[in-house]
Amino acid sequence: MKSIHRLRIIVFGLIIGLAFSLGCSTVQNIKSSDEGKRYVFNNVSEDEVFQAAAKIMTFKLAVSEINKEQGVIRGKSKMDLFSSGSVFGAFVTQLPDGSVELKVVQKRKIATQISSGGINASEIVMAIRGELGR
Repeated sequence: MKSIHRLRIIVFGLIIGLAFSLGCSTVQNIKSSDEGKRYVFNNVSEDEVFQAAAKIMTFKLAVSEINKEQGVIRGKSKMDLFSSGSVFGAFVTQLPDGSVELKVVQKRKIATQISSGGINASEIVMAIRGELGR
């Protein structure tokens, strides 16, 4: 009887360990092809959108990368009582029609966590829109 209980505990531990090791996201894992919140700006330059995104993300997140040439800003939110936080990427792209696309991607640091932390991609997009008066 004890051996079955011990086996269940071992199997449960292995499953949890596998879930955590396979389900982790890092800032560098965020790509522009990932699903995210998208907004298209008209009558605003790519530089203005990028500067606003950099300002907002630096204020709200721990930014680890700002690459203006590639139009990429990456960072992570802080841990809180309910979450280990999320990783974020903002991608700014000039579109052929002259408009500028902003895409903010968010992933939980650990896929099995229930909460994504205190801030989300929609809030970042809204703050950038507010910074640009949109």
